[in-house]
Amino acid sequence: MRVPAPARTGPAVRVLTQSGGPVDINVEVVREPRTRERGLMFRRDMDEMHGMIFVFPRPEHQVFWMHNTILPLDMIFIRADRTILGIVKNATPETDDARAVEGDALYVLEVNGGFADRHHLSAGDRVELTDVPPASE
Repeated sequence: MRVPAPARTGPAVRVLTQSGGPVDINVEVVREPRTRERGLMFRRDMDEMHGMIFVFPRPEHQVFWMHNTILPLDMIFIRADRTILGIVKNATPETDDARAVEGDALYVLEVNGGFADRHHLSAGDRVELTDVPPASE
């Protein structure tokens, strides 16, 4: 399913899929420890072509949870070289189970559950960032 690109009005992520054209996602940027912990908690809905990108100070093994998160999410772990390291698909809402992929990520992009399959995202896809500032410590 090809969805028209969203209007670029701020920070954005473009995924260059290996299986087709680019996928453009408008994002909220989270780069401070306090806001990274809150993430998408308590949100009731999110547009299809919208997400939240977590920016970390350095590449590390990142672990996420779904505490107080109502929406099922796909978590896309991105290396420092801006390729997709791996994807956790359809994380179950309101659970505290650890979710991670093997390896070190500098960014984690959260989108609606099922997004990665609907838009054919996979490990190894290249990622371009627009107006996404570095992390603050």
